[in-house]
Amino acid sequence: MKVSKIRLVNFMSHEDTEIDLPSSGVVLVTGANGHGKSAIAEGVAFGAWGKTLRGSSPWASKGGRVFLTVAGASSTLDIVRKQTTKDPIIWSPCETSYATATKAQAALSSILGDFDTWRRCSVFSSQDASHFTLAADAERKRLLESLLGLDRFDEALAACRRDKRDVERNLSDAARELSNTTISIDLKSAAVEDNKRALAALGEGAPKVTPQEIRALEHTIKEQSAFWQADSEDLRDAEEARTELKVSFRSVCALIENLAKDKCPTCEQDITKEYAKALTAELGEDSSKLEGALNRNGSICESLESSLAQARTSIRDSERDLAQKEAWANAPSTDGVRKHLQDSIRAGLEAVGWAKADSKRLTKLVDNLSYRLALLENTETVLGTKGVRAHILGSALGALEATSNKWLKKITGDDISLRIAPYTEKKTGGTREAIALHVDGVAGGHGYKAASGGQRRRIDIAILLGLAELAQASSQTTKGTVFFDEVFDSLDEEGVEAVSVVLDEIAQDRAVVVISHSEVFVDSIHPVAHLHVESGVVLNKIA
Repeated sequence: MKVSKIRLVNFMSHEDTEIDLPSSGVVLVTGANGHGKSAIAEGVAFGAWGKTLRGSSPWASKGGRVFLTVAGASSTLDIVRKQTTKDPIIWSPCETSYATATKAQAALSSILGDFDTWRRCSVFSSQDASHFTLAADAERKRLLESLLGLDRFDEALAACRRDKRDVERNLSDAARELSNTTISIDLKSAAVEDNKRALAALGEGAPKVTPQEIRALEHTIKEQSAFWQADSEDLRDAEEARTELKVSFRSVCALIENLAKDKCPTCEQDITKEYAKALTAELGEDSSKLEGALNRNGSICESLESSLAQARTSIRDSERDLAQKEAWANAPSTDGVRKHLQDSIRAGLEAVGWAKADSKRLTKLVDNLSYRLALLENTETVLGTKGVRAHILGSALGALEATSNKWLKKITGDDISLRIAPYTEKKTGGTREAIALHVDGVAGGHGYKAASGGQRRRIDIAILLGLAELAQASSQTTKGTVFFDEVFDSLDEEGVEAVSVVLDEIAQDRAVVVISHSEVFVDSIHPVAHLHVESGVVLNKIA
Protein backbone atom coordinates (compact mmCIF):
# COMPACT_ATOMS: atom_id res chain seq x y z
CA MET A 1 0.00 0.00 0.00
CA LYS A 2 1.59 3.24 -1.17
CA VAL A 3 0.65 6.35 0.82
CA SER A 4 0.73 9.68 -1.05
CA LYS A 5 -1.10 12.03 1.36
CA ILE A 6 -1.72 12.12 5.11
CA ARG A 7 -3.73 14.75 6.98
CA LEU A 8 -4.11 14.56 10.77
CA VAL A 9 -6.73 16.69 12.56
CA ASN A 10 -6.74 16.62 16.39
CA PHE A 11 -4.82 13.38 16.13
CA MET A 12 -2.33 12.71 18.94
CA SER A 13 -0.17 15.87 19.13
CA HIS A 14 -1.20 17.15 15.68
CA GLU A 15 -3.84 19.88 15.48
CA ASP A 16 -3.97 20.02 11.68
CA THR A 17 -1.06 18.54 9.75
CA GLU A 18 -0.94 17.64 6.06
CA ILE A 19 1.93 15.65 4.55
CA ASP A 20 2.55 14.74 0.91
CA LEU A 21 4.76 11.71 0.36
CA PRO A 22 6.63 11.02 -2.88
CA SER A 23 6.14 7.82 -4.85
CA SER A 24 9.76 6.86 -4.17
CA GLY A 25 12.81 8.02 -2.27
CA VAL A 26 13.84 8.41 1.36
CA VAL A 27 11.73 10.78 3.49
CA LEU A 28 13.52 11.86 6.67
CA VAL A 29 11.45 12.79 9.75
CA THR A 30 13.22 14.47 12.65
CA GLY A 31 12.23 16.17 15.88
CA ALA A 32 12.42 15.76 19.64
CA ASN A 33 10.78 12.85 21.43
CA GLY A 34 7.08 13.33 22.12
CA HIS A 35 6.56 15.97 19.42
CA GLY A 36 4.60 13.75 16.99
CA LYS A 37 7.07 11.97 14.68
CA SER A 38 5.60 8.50 15.20
CA ALA A 39 2.08 9.89 14.74
CA ILE A 40 2.69 9.85 10.98
CA ALA A 41 2.78 6.03 10.86
CA GLU A 42 0.03 5.89 13.48
CA GLY A 43 -2.14 8.07 11.24
CA VAL A 44 -1.75 5.62 8.36
CA ALA A 45 -2.62 2.69 10.64
CA PHE A 46 -5.69 4.41 12.10
CA GLY A 47 -6.89 5.92 8.85
CA ALA A 48 -6.80 2.62 7.00
CA TRP A 49 -7.79 0.17 9.75
CA GLY A 50 -9.05 2.12 12.78
CA LYS A 51 -6.19 0.72 14.89
CA THR A 52 -3.07 2.25 16.39
CA LEU A 53 0.31 0.56 16.50
CA ARG A 54 0.60 1.17 20.23
CA GLY A 55 -3.01 0.18 21.00
CA SER A 56 -4.18 3.45 22.60
CA SER A 57 -6.72 6.09 21.55
CA PRO A 58 -5.15 8.66 19.19
CA TRP A 59 -7.67 11.46 19.56
CA ALA A 60 -6.39 14.65 21.18
CA SER A 61 -9.79 16.40 21.33
CA LYS A 62 -13.23 16.35 19.73
CA GLY A 63 -13.63 16.61 15.99
CA GLY A 64 -10.66 14.39 15.22
CA ARG A 65 -10.20 13.14 11.67
CA VAL A 66 -7.63 11.37 9.52
CA PHE A 67 -7.46 11.81 5.75
CA LEU A 68 -5.46 9.38 3.61
CA THR A 69 -4.75 9.00 -0.07
CA VAL A 70 -3.40 5.53 -0.74
CA ALA A 71 -2.78 3.34 -3.76
CA GLY A 72 -3.80 -0.29 -3.38
CA ALA A 73 -3.23 -3.16 -5.77
CA SER A 74 -5.75 -1.90 -8.35
CA SER A 75 -6.98 1.60 -7.42
CA THR A 76 -6.26 4.84 -5.56
CA LEU A 77 -8.49 5.60 -2.59
CA ASP A 78 -9.28 8.75 -0.62
CA ILE A 79 -10.11 7.66 2.92
CA VAL A 80 -11.62 9.72 5.74
CA ARG A 81 -11.69 8.35 9.29
CA LYS A 82 -13.76 10.44 11.74
CA GLN A 83 -13.84 10.40 15.52
CA THR A 84 -17.63 10.16 15.58
CA THR A 85 -19.24 6.74 16.01
CA LYS A 86 -21.77 7.49 13.24
CA ASP A 87 -20.29 6.66 9.84
CA PRO A 88 -16.72 6.79 11.20
CA ILE A 89 -15.18 5.72 7.90
CA ILE A 90 -15.87 6.67 4.29
CA TRP A 91 -13.77 6.34 1.17
CA SER A 92 -14.01 6.95 -2.53
CA PRO A 93 -14.40 5.49 -4.98
CA CYS A 94 -16.78 3.20 -3.05
CA GLU A 95 -19.22 0.97 -4.91
CA THR A 96 -21.90 0.86 -2.23
CA SER A 97 -22.87 1.96 1.29
CA TYR A 98 -22.59 -0.31 4.34
CA ALA A 99 -25.02 -0.86 7.19
CA THR A 100 -22.38 -0.92 9.92
CA ALA A 101 -18.85 0.35 10.49
CA THR A 102 -17.68 -3.26 10.90
CA LYS A 103 -18.93 -4.19 7.43
CA ALA A 104 -17.43 -1.02 5.97
CA GLN A 105 -14.05 -1.85 7.52
CA ALA A 106 -14.20 -5.42 6.22
CA ALA A 107 -14.83 -4.09 2.70
CA LEU A 108 -11.95 -1.60 2.97
CA SER A 109 -9.60 -4.27 4.34
CA SER A 110 -10.46 -6.49 1.39
CA ILE A 111 -8.95 -3.76 -0.80
CA LEU A 112 -5.96 -2.73 1.34
CA GLY A 113 -5.20 -6.04 3.03
CA ASP A 114 -5.37 -6.80 6.74
CA PHE A 115 -3.74 -4.72 9.47
CA ASP A 116 -1.37 -7.39 10.78
CA THR A 117 0.09 -8.06 7.33
CA TRP A 118 0.71 -4.34 6.77
CA ARG A 119 2.25 -4.05 10.24
CA ARG A 120 4.64 -6.93 9.59
CA CYS A 121 5.65 -5.76 6.12
CA SER A 122 5.72 -1.97 6.37
CA VAL A 123 6.34 -0.64 9.91
CA PHE A 124 9.49 -1.26 11.92
CA SER A 125 10.53 0.18 15.26
CA SER A 126 13.74 0.15 17.29
CA GLN A 127 12.24 -2.65 19.40
CA ASP A 128 11.61 -4.72 16.28
CA ALA A 129 15.25 -4.46 15.27
CA SER A 130 16.55 -6.65 18.12
CA HIS A 131 13.38 -8.62 18.78
CA PHE A 132 14.50 -11.62 16.74
CA THR A 133 18.17 -11.68 17.75
CA LEU A 134 17.57 -11.25 21.48
CA ALA A 135 14.54 -13.54 21.66
CA ALA A 136 14.70 -17.00 23.19
CA ASP A 137 14.90 -19.81 20.65
CA ALA A 138 11.27 -20.87 21.20
CA GLU A 139 10.12 -17.23 20.99
CA ARG A 140 11.88 -16.86 17.61
CA LYS A 141 9.79 -19.73 16.33
CA ARG A 142 6.56 -18.09 17.49
CA LEU A 143 7.66 -14.73 16.06
CA LEU A 144 8.44 -16.23 12.66
CA GLU A 145 5.18 -18.22 12.63
CA SER A 146 3.27 -14.99 13.29
CA LEU A 147 5.25 -13.17 10.59
CA LEU A 148 4.43 -15.88 8.04
CA GLY A 149 0.79 -15.91 9.07
CA LEU A 150 1.12 -19.46 10.38
CA ASP A 151 -0.80 -18.43 13.51
CA ARG A 152 -3.86 -18.84 11.29
CA PHE A 153 -3.18 -22.56 11.60
CA ASP A 154 -4.04 -22.21 15.29
CA GLU A 155 -7.58 -21.12 14.44
CA ALA A 156 -7.97 -23.99 11.98
CA LEU A 157 -6.49 -26.40 14.52
CA ALA A 158 -8.92 -25.23 17.21
CA ALA A 159 -11.85 -25.66 14.78
CA CYS A 160 -10.57 -29.12 13.84
CA ARG A 161 -10.40 -30.13 17.49
CA ARG A 162 -13.92 -28.85 18.11
CA ASP A 163 -15.18 -30.90 15.16
CA LYS A 164 -13.24 -33.89 16.43
CA ARG A 165 -14.87 -33.67 19.86
CA ASP A 166 -18.32 -33.45 18.24
CA VAL A 167 -17.61 -36.45 16.03
CA GLU A 168 -16.27 -38.45 18.98
CA ARG A 169 -19.43 -37.67 20.93
CA ASN A 170 -21.71 -38.56 17.99
CA LEU A 171 -19.72 -41.73 17.34
CA SER A 172 -20.06 -42.77 20.97
CA ASP A 173 -23.84 -42.18 20.85
CA ALA A 174 -24.22 -44.05 17.55
CA ALA A 175 -22.11 -46.97 18.78
CA ARG A 176 -24.19 -47.19 21.95
CA GLU A 177 -27.43 -47.09 19.94
CA LEU A 178 -26.07 -49.77 17.61
CA SER A 179 -25.20 -51.94 20.60
CA ASN A 180 -28.71 -51.53 22.01
CA THR A 181 -30.22 -52.35 18.61
CA THR A 182 -28.08 -55.51 18.37
CA ILE A 183 -29.29 -56.53 21.81
CA SER A 184 -32.89 -55.82 20.76
CA ILE A 185 -32.46 -58.04 17.69
CA ASP A 186 -31.15 -60.86 19.90
CA LEU A 187 -34.07 -60.48 22.32
CA LYS A 188 -36.70 -60.33 19.58
CA SER A 189 -35.14 -63.27 17.74
CA ALA A 190 -35.04 -65.28 20.96
CA ALA A 191 -38.73 -64.47 21.59
CA VAL A 192 -39.60 -65.69 18.12
CA GLU A 193 -37.73 -68.94 18.73
CA ASP A 194 -39.49 -69.37 22.10
CA ASN A 195 -42.86 -68.90 20.43
CA LYS A 196 -41.92 -71.41 17.75
CA ARG A 197 -41.00 -73.97 20.41
CA ALA A 198 -44.22 -73.26 22.30
CA LEU A 199 -46.19 -73.69 19.09
CA ALA A 200 -44.45 -76.97 18.36
CA ALA A 201 -45.05 -78.20 21.91
CA LEU A 202 -48.72 -77.26 21.95
CA GLY A 203 -50.52 -80.51 22.39
CA GLU A 204 -53.46 -81.34 24.56
CA GLY A 205 -54.43 -77.78 25.26
CA ALA A 206 -53.59 -74.56 27.02
CA PRO A 207 -53.11 -74.62 30.78
CA LYS A 208 -55.24 -72.40 33.00
CA VAL A 209 -53.68 -69.09 33.98
CA THR A 210 -54.96 -66.79 36.72
CA PRO A 211 -54.90 -62.96 36.54
CA GLN A 212 -52.70 -62.96 39.67
CA GLU A 213 -49.99 -64.89 37.81
CA ILE A 214 -50.03 -62.37 34.93
CA ARG A 215 -49.90 -59.37 37.29
CA ALA A 216 -47.00 -60.96 39.18
CA LEU A 217 -45.05 -61.43 35.94
CA GLU A 218 -45.81 -57.87 34.80
CA HIS A 219 -44.52 -56.55 38.15
CA THR A 220 -41.37 -58.68 37.81
CA ILE A 221 -40.72 -57.36 34.30
CA LYS A 222 -41.24 -53.77 35.48
CA GLU A 223 -38.70 -54.24 38.29
CA GLN A 224 -36.23 -55.96 35.97
CA SER A 225 -36.59 -53.16 33.39
CA ALA A 226 -36.02 -50.52 36.07
CA PHE A 227 -32.80 -52.26 37.16
CA TRP A 228 -31.72 -52.56 33.52
CA GLN A 229 -32.43 -48.86 32.87
CA ALA A 230 -30.50 -47.81 36.01
CA ASP A 231 -27.51 -49.96 35.03
CA SER A 232 -27.64 -48.57 31.47
CA GLU A 233 -27.51 -44.98 32.76
CA ASP A 234 -24.69 -45.89 35.16
CA LEU A 235 -22.76 -47.49 32.28
CA ARG A 236 -23.27 -44.43 30.08
CA ASP A 237 -22.01 -42.15 32.86
CA ALA A 238 -19.04 -44.46 33.45
CA GLU A 239 -18.16 -44.47 29.74
CA GLU A 240 -18.34 -40.66 29.60
CA ALA A 241 -16.14 -40.49 32.71
CA ARG A 242 -13.68 -42.87 31.05
CA THR A 243 -13.49 -40.61 27.98
CA GLU A 244 -12.77 -37.56 30.17
CA LEU A 245 -10.17 -39.51 32.17
CA LYS A 246 -8.43 -40.59 28.95
CA VAL A 247 -8.29 -36.99 27.70
CA SER A 248 -6.86 -35.79 31.04
CA PHE A 249 -4.37 -38.66 31.11
CA ARG A 250 -3.16 -37.92 27.56
CA SER A 251 -2.90 -34.22 28.42
CA VAL A 252 -0.75 -34.92 31.50
CA CYS A 253 1.44 -37.29 29.47
CA ALA A 254 1.93 -34.55 26.84
CA LEU A 255 2.91 -32.07 29.56
CA ILE A 256 5.44 -34.54 30.97
CA GLU A 257 6.83 -35.02 27.46
CA ASN A 258 7.34 -31.26 27.12
CA LEU A 259 9.08 -31.16 30.49
CA ALA A 260 11.48 -33.82 29.24
CA LYS A 261 12.62 -31.19 26.69
CA ASP A 262 13.23 -28.67 29.51
CA LYS A 263 10.22 -26.64 28.41
CA CYS A 264 7.36 -25.19 30.40
CA PRO A 265 4.41 -27.53 29.75
CA THR A 266 1.97 -24.65 29.11
CA CYS A 267 3.88 -21.85 27.36
CA GLU A 268 6.83 -23.96 26.04
CA GLN A 269 9.39 -21.45 27.30
CA ASP A 270 12.75 -22.89 28.38
CA ILE A 271 12.92 -23.67 32.10
CA THR A 272 15.62 -24.91 34.46
CA LYS A 273 16.17 -28.63 35.00
CA GLU A 274 15.39 -28.26 38.71
CA TYR A 275 12.02 -26.66 37.99
CA ALA A 276 11.33 -29.23 35.29
CA LYS A 277 12.16 -32.04 37.73
CA ALA A 278 9.78 -30.65 40.36
CA LEU A 279 6.97 -30.22 37.86
CA THR A 280 7.59 -33.70 36.46
CA ALA A 281 7.26 -35.22 39.93
CA GLU A 282 4.02 -33.32 40.54
CA LEU A 283 2.58 -34.30 37.16
CA GLY A 284 3.77 -37.87 37.73
CA GLU A 285 1.54 -38.06 40.80
CA ASP A 286 -1.38 -36.72 38.75
CA SER A 287 -0.63 -39.31 36.06
CA SER A 288 -0.62 -42.16 38.60
CA LYS A 289 -3.92 -40.99 40.09
CA LEU A 290 -5.51 -40.75 36.65
CA GLU A 291 -4.21 -44.19 35.70
CA GLY A 292 -5.65 -45.64 38.89
CA ALA A 293 -8.97 -43.94 38.25
CA LEU A 294 -8.99 -45.37 34.71
CA ASN A 295 -8.41 -48.89 36.06
CA ARG A 296 -11.20 -48.51 38.61
CA ASN A 297 -13.47 -47.11 35.93
CA GLY A 298 -12.69 -50.12 33.72
CA SER A 299 -13.68 -52.53 36.50
CA ILE A 300 -16.94 -50.62 37.04
CA CYS A 301 -17.74 -50.75 33.32
CA GLU A 302 -17.07 -54.50 33.17
CA SER A 303 -19.28 -55.12 36.20
CA LEU A 304 -22.11 -53.02 34.74
CA GLU A 305 -21.87 -54.73 31.35
CA SER A 306 -22.10 -58.13 33.07
CA SER A 307 -25.07 -56.97 35.12
CA LEU A 308 -26.80 -55.64 31.99
CA ALA A 309 -26.30 -58.94 30.18
CA GLN A 310 -27.88 -60.86 33.07
CA ALA A 311 -30.76 -58.37 33.27
CA ARG A 312 -31.43 -58.69 29.53
CA THR A 313 -31.61 -62.49 29.88
CA SER A 314 -33.99 -62.25 32.83
CA ILE A 315 -36.24 -59.74 31.05
CA ARG A 316 -36.32 -61.90 27.95
CA ASP A 317 -37.30 -65.01 29.95
CA SER A 318 -39.98 -63.11 31.87
CA GLU A 319 -41.42 -61.54 28.70
CA ARG A 320 -41.54 -64.97 27.07
CA ASP A 321 -43.41 -66.45 30.06
CA LEU A 322 -45.80 -63.49 30.13
CA ALA A 323 -46.54 -63.78 26.42
CA GLN A 324 -47.34 -67.47 26.80
CA LYS A 325 -49.52 -67.00 29.88
CA GLU A 326 -51.40 -64.11 28.28
CA ALA A 327 -51.99 -66.23 25.21
CA TRP A 328 -53.29 -69.09 27.29
CA ALA A 329 -55.42 -66.82 29.48
CA ASN A 330 -57.04 -64.99 26.55
CA ALA A 331 -57.50 -67.90 24.20
CA PRO A 332 -60.73 -69.87 24.68
CA SER A 333 -59.23 -72.97 23.05
CA THR A 334 -56.03 -74.59 21.88
CA ASP A 335 -56.75 -73.21 18.42
CA GLY A 336 -56.84 -69.69 19.87
CA VAL A 337 -53.47 -70.22 21.56
CA ARG A 338 -52.06 -71.58 18.33
CA LYS A 339 -53.30 -68.56 16.37
CA HIS A 340 -51.91 -66.18 19.00
CA LEU A 341 -48.49 -67.86 18.83
CA GLN A 342 -48.52 -67.72 15.04
CA ASP A 343 -49.46 -64.04 15.11
CA SER A 344 -46.71 -63.38 17.69
CA ILE A 345 -44.17 -65.16 15.50
CA ARG A 346 -45.14 -63.08 12.46
CA ALA A 347 -45.05 -59.84 14.46
CA GLY A 348 -41.73 -60.85 16.00
CA LEU A 349 -40.15 -61.58 12.62
CA GLU A 350 -41.38 -58.23 11.30
CA ALA A 351 -39.91 -56.46 14.37
CA VAL A 352 -36.61 -58.28 13.85
CA GLY A 353 -36.60 -57.12 10.22
CA TRP A 354 -37.14 -53.48 11.19
CA ALA A 355 -34.46 -53.76 13.88
CA LYS A 356 -31.99 -55.26 11.39
CA ALA A 357 -32.69 -52.39 8.97
CA ASP A 358 -32.03 -49.94 11.79
CA SER A 359 -28.87 -51.84 12.67
CA LYS A 360 -27.70 -51.54 9.05
CA ARG A 361 -28.33 -47.79 9.11
CA LEU A 362 -26.48 -47.39 12.41
CA THR A 363 -23.57 -49.52 11.19
CA LYS A 364 -23.21 -47.25 8.16
CA LEU A 365 -23.39 -44.18 10.42
CA VAL A 366 -20.72 -45.59 12.75
CA ASP A 367 -18.49 -46.38 9.74
CA ASN A 368 -18.93 -42.86 8.33
CA LEU A 369 -18.25 -41.24 11.71
CA SER A 370 -15.20 -43.46 12.23
CA TYR A 371 -13.89 -42.46 8.80
CA ARG A 372 -14.52 -38.78 9.53
CA LEU A 373 -12.82 -39.10 12.91
CA ALA A 374 -9.77 -40.65 11.21
CA LEU A 375 -9.69 -37.73 8.74
CA LEU A 376 -9.91 -35.20 11.57
CA GLU A 377 -7.13 -36.94 13.46
CA ASN A 378 -4.94 -36.75 10.35
CA THR A 379 -5.95 -33.10 9.87
CA GLU A 380 -5.05 -32.39 13.48
CA THR A 381 -1.59 -33.84 12.84
CA VAL A 382 -1.16 -31.81 9.64
CA LEU A 383 -2.25 -28.55 11.30
CA GLY A 384 -0.19 -29.21 14.44
CA THR A 385 3.30 -27.97 15.14
CA LYS A 386 4.89 -31.02 13.49
CA GLY A 387 2.75 -30.95 10.35
CA VAL A 388 2.71 -28.76 7.27
CA ARG A 389 3.53 -25.62 9.24
CA ALA A 390 6.87 -27.23 10.18
CA HIS A 391 7.60 -27.75 6.46
CA ILE A 392 6.66 -24.14 5.65
CA LEU A 393 8.73 -22.86 8.56
CA GLY A 394 11.74 -24.90 7.46
CA SER A 395 11.52 -23.50 3.92
CA ALA A 396 11.08 -19.96 5.27
CA LEU A 397 14.19 -20.25 7.43
CA GLY A 398 16.31 -20.92 4.37
CA ALA A 399 14.85 -17.86 2.66
CA LEU A 400 15.33 -15.73 5.78
CA GLU A 401 18.95 -16.81 6.10
CA ALA A 402 19.66 -16.00 2.44
CA THR A 403 17.96 -12.59 2.42
CA SER A 404 19.40 -11.57 5.80
CA ASN A 405 22.92 -12.47 4.63
CA LYS A 406 22.31 -10.48 1.44
CA TRP A 407 21.52 -7.36 3.47
CA LEU A 408 24.25 -8.10 6.02
CA LYS A 409 26.85 -8.24 3.26
CA LYS A 410 25.74 -4.83 2.00
CA ILE A 411 25.66 -3.31 5.48
CA THR A 412 28.95 -4.70 6.84
CA GLY A 413 31.06 -5.57 3.82
CA ASP A 414 32.85 -8.04 6.14
CA ASP A 415 32.86 -11.83 6.20
CA ILE A 416 30.09 -11.88 8.79
CA SER A 417 27.34 -14.37 8.04
CA LEU A 418 24.26 -15.80 9.72
CA ARG A 419 23.13 -19.37 10.13
CA ILE A 420 19.51 -19.94 11.13
CA ALA A 421 18.64 -23.52 12.10
CA PRO A 422 15.18 -25.01 12.74
CA TYR A 423 16.44 -26.72 15.88
CA THR A 424 18.52 -25.99 18.95
CA GLU A 425 21.20 -28.31 20.29
CA LYS A 426 20.71 -29.22 23.95
CA LYS A 427 23.63 -29.13 26.33
CA THR A 428 22.81 -32.65 27.44
CA GLY A 429 22.82 -33.88 23.83
CA GLY A 430 20.12 -34.13 21.20
CA THR A 431 18.00 -31.31 19.81
CA ARG A 432 14.68 -29.60 20.36
CA GLU A 433 12.37 -27.79 17.95
CA ALA A 434 13.30 -24.12 18.30
CA ILE A 435 15.01 -21.65 15.98
CA ALA A 436 18.71 -21.21 16.70
CA LEU A 437 20.66 -18.18 15.45
CA HIS A 438 24.42 -18.45 14.84
CA VAL A 439 26.69 -15.57 13.79
CA ASP A 440 29.98 -16.44 12.12
CA GLY A 441 32.94 -14.18 11.44
CA VAL A 442 32.48 -11.84 14.41
CA ALA A 443 33.86 -11.56 17.95
CA GLY A 444 36.37 -14.37 17.46
CA GLY A 445 33.67 -16.94 16.88
CA HIS A 446 31.79 -16.17 20.10
CA GLY A 447 28.71 -14.99 18.23
CA TYR A 448 26.15 -12.21 18.52
CA LYS A 449 26.38 -11.48 22.24
CA ALA A 450 30.15 -11.02 22.07
CA ALA A 451 29.97 -8.60 19.11
CA SER A 452 30.31 -4.84 19.50
CA GLY A 453 27.22 -2.66 19.81
CA GLY A 454 27.58 -1.39 16.25
CA GLN A 455 28.03 -4.90 14.85
CA ARG A 456 25.00 -6.16 16.77
CA ARG A 457 22.87 -3.31 15.43
CA ARG A 458 23.90 -4.07 11.85
CA ILE A 459 23.07 -7.74 12.36
CA ASP A 460 19.70 -6.69 13.84
CA ILE A 461 18.92 -4.50 10.85
CA ALA A 462 19.97 -7.17 8.33
CA ILE A 463 17.61 -9.66 9.97
CA LEU A 464 14.86 -7.03 10.18
CA LEU A 465 15.15 -6.34 6.44
CA GLY A 466 15.18 -10.07 5.78
CA LEU A 467 12.05 -10.54 7.89
CA ALA A 468 10.32 -7.68 6.06
CA GLU A 469 11.17 -9.22 2.69
CA LEU A 470 9.98 -12.64 3.88
CA ALA A 471 6.71 -11.21 5.26
CA GLN A 472 6.05 -9.38 1.99
CA ALA A 473 6.67 -12.54 -0.05
CA SER A 474 4.52 -14.74 2.23
CA SER A 475 1.59 -12.30 2.11
CA GLN A 476 2.08 -11.63 -1.63
CA THR A 477 1.79 -7.88 -1.11
CA THR A 478 3.17 -5.28 -3.49
CA LYS A 479 5.94 -2.94 -2.43
CA GLY A 480 4.39 -0.07 -0.49
CA THR A 481 5.44 2.82 1.71
CA VAL A 482 7.75 1.64 4.52
CA PHE A 483 8.22 3.27 7.93
CA PHE A 484 11.39 2.89 10.03
CA ASP A 485 10.92 4.42 13.49
CA GLU A 486 14.35 5.10 15.09
CA VAL A 487 15.60 1.73 13.83
CA PHE A 488 18.99 3.10 12.70
CA ASP A 489 19.80 5.47 15.58
CA SER A 490 22.18 3.08 17.37
CA LEU A 491 24.43 2.41 14.38
CA ASP A 492 28.11 3.24 14.48
CA GLU A 493 29.60 5.58 11.87
CA GLU A 494 30.62 2.79 9.51
CA GLY A 495 27.17 1.21 9.77
CA VAL A 496 25.43 4.53 9.08
CA GLU A 497 27.25 4.96 5.78
CA ALA A 498 26.42 1.39 4.70
CA VAL A 499 22.75 1.67 5.71
CA SER A 500 22.45 4.95 3.81
CA VAL A 501 23.33 3.11 0.59
CA VAL A 502 20.91 0.30 1.41
CA LEU A 503 18.07 2.75 2.07
CA ASP A 504 18.67 4.40 -1.31
CA GLU A 505 18.37 0.94 -2.90
CA ILE A 506 15.12 0.11 -1.06
CA ALA A 507 13.68 3.54 -1.91
CA GLN A 508 14.16 3.21 -5.67
CA ASP A 509 10.56 2.11 -6.23
CA ARG A 510 8.76 3.24 -3.06
CA ALA A 511 8.81 5.87 -0.34
CA VAL A 512 10.84 4.97 2.73
CA VAL A 513 9.91 7.11 5.75
CA VAL A 514 12.79 7.15 8.24
CA ILE A 515 12.17 8.63 11.69
CA SER A 516 15.36 9.55 13.54
CA HIS A 517 16.93 11.96 15.99
CA SER A 518 20.51 10.77 15.48
CA GLU A 519 22.53 13.67 14.06
CA VAL A 520 25.17 11.29 12.67
CA PHE A 521 22.57 9.30 10.81
CA VAL A 522 20.66 12.39 9.63
CA ASP A 523 23.82 13.90 8.16
CA SER A 524 24.74 10.70 6.31
CA ILE A 525 21.56 9.81 4.38
CA HIS A 526 20.23 11.37 1.19
CA PRO A 527 16.51 12.08 1.57
CA VAL A 528 14.29 13.49 -1.15
CA ALA A 529 12.30 15.25 1.60
CA HIS A 530 13.06 16.26 5.18
CA LEU A 531 10.16 16.82 7.59
CA HIS A 532 10.93 18.33 10.98
CA VAL A 533 8.23 17.97 13.64
CA GLU A 534 7.86 20.44 16.50
CA SER A 535 4.90 20.17 18.89
CA GLY A 536 2.72 18.48 16.31
CA VAL A 537 3.64 20.88 13.51
CA VAL A 538 5.53 19.59 10.46
CA LEU A 539 8.08 21.95 8.95
CA ASN A 540 9.48 21.13 5.51
CA LYS A 541 13.23 21.41 5.25
CA ILE A 542 15.33 21.50 2.12
CA ALA A 543 16.76 18.01 1.56
